[in-house]
Amino acid sequence: MTTYSQIGSRQLYDLCHALGIGDSTRQCLRAQAVMMEGWGEREVPPLAPYPSRIGDDHSPYEYSVQFAKDAVELRMLCEAQAPAPSLYGNQTAGMALNRRLAQLYAVDLSRFDCLQDLFCPEDPQGPFSIWHAACFDRAGRPDFKIYLNPRVHCGTSGEELVTEGVARLGLPPSVLSLIQRVVDRGGVPNYFSLDLAARLGSRVKVYFSHEDVTVDQLEAIFSFAPSNRAGDVTRFCREILGGVPSLRRKPICYCFSFVTGVDGPLAVTFHLPVAHYLENDAEITGRVAAFMAGEGLPVDAYRRAVSAMSRRDLAQAVGLQSYFSFRREAMGLKVTAYLSPELFSAPLAQCPILADPLSRSTSTR
Repeated sequence: MTTYSQIGSRQLYDLCHALGIGDSTRQCLRAQAVMMEGWGEREVPPLAPYPSRIGDDHSPYEYSVQFAKDAVELRMLCEAQAPAPSLYGNQTAGMALNRRLAQLYAVDLSRFDCLQDLFCPEDPQGPFSIWHAACFDRAGRPDFKIYLNPRVHCGTSGEELVTEGVARLGLPPSVLSLIQRVVDRGGVPNYFSLDLAARLGSRVKVYFSHEDVTVDQLEAIFSFAPSNRAGDVTRFCREILGGVPSLRRKPICYCFSFVTGVDGPLAVTFHLPVAHYLENDAEITGRVAAFMAGEGLPVDAYRRAVSAMSRRDLAQAVGLQSYFSFRREAMGLKVTAYLSPELFSAPLAQCPILADPLSRSTSTR
């Protein structure tokens, strides 16, 4: 029997060592076990038992790695699974995970509590209700985030729900104005995210999907963020996609981040669904590596992360790398590779199972 925990433990172990943070493995695995509690020991079936939207193949978790010039950050995103997965059942499982995180990691749920009635109805609409993410520092200490669905209510637009959420959290009126400007230009709110940390600078992030958008339209929208540099989107699309076409195969996603007391967004992040725009994972890896090299980012660490997750020839198919994103901050550009476990699109027989991943040597791949 092959379980979610067995596969996830192997993948997370390999990623930690590939990224040179092997000493943090135990901490990372503990957090992952908490996030998978109640469903991690289930056998992974041949077909997805529930269409989670986290992965293109409906895998209920994924990893991502953020790269800056002098740092890498490993992350995990998951959708808590009910005994019989469903929208409402998974919402209930997500609420239970909130309680575990509060007990074990002392996360701050105060902002979520004031939004719970907005985003956790008794009859949630698709595609999801609650997702959780853990971002690991070099010591493996996790910071947690929660993702909520602005379209969870039938008959209520995402714009309405996000606007109400922003108002309840006490963000400045300029945030409401920015949301309206983005919506007027075709952006559709699709995620609402909170940092679950009681500290100055904890973020609220509003994500938008955008269908059939041009690079010029994106350049105009990204100009709303003071940290943006004109031409970033154009150059990113040219180097990753080989041109600057209209982005119409799959809606792209972007998000603005905010903190209480700051008038305007901290940054804007562009999420490109590379799996829908390039032929295979070998091509994705080549283009991403070239882009990162041009920015002075740690290409070798990126290649090791991809290798750690791969169970097949990268040229055979596309799907291991779902998204690639960038965000410009005052300290420079940050990029993130999103890595699928490919639970339901790659043969599980190719995934070697290790009973105790902590028993392995600490050498990186």
